Amino acid sequence: MHKNIQIGASGHYVKSEVEGDNGWENYDAGYASTSKASAWAGWHDADLSVKLQSQTMFDYEDASNNKLNGYTLFDLVGSYQLPVGSLGFGIQNLFNKDYTTAWGQRAQIIYSSHYAPEAYNYKGRGRTYTLNYQVKY
Repeated sequence: MHKNIQIGASGHYVKSEVEGDNGWENYDAGYASTSKASAWAGWHDADLSVKLQSQTMFDYEDASNNKLNGYTLFDLVGSYQLPVGSLGFGIQNLFNKDYTTAWGQRAQIIYSSHYAPEAYNYKGRGRTYTLNYQVKY
């Protein structure tokens, strides 16, 4: 009955620590890896497939109170089989979330002593539409 439905999730738990004078402490947020998770739900048949997926980066704070602010993005992607080839389509950052990339946040921490932190406010890409056509031969 539900053989056309796909659901899934994955996660990557990271504990970034370094041994310091006071024992184990969270690693500097400018260099630490963060935990991440993703989940998806999709539907497919012989001609059409559609999938909603999420990607989450979790918050992180180091021993010096430097913070990486996590965020969650949603994408909607799909494809439709044509008589010759297939048509792919998608909407990345479906809800047009305003966020600063992990690198942008790290750069603000790393370089803030030399430059104004706002100089490194690398924003993530806003809502983006994709359309493609492919033929396999």
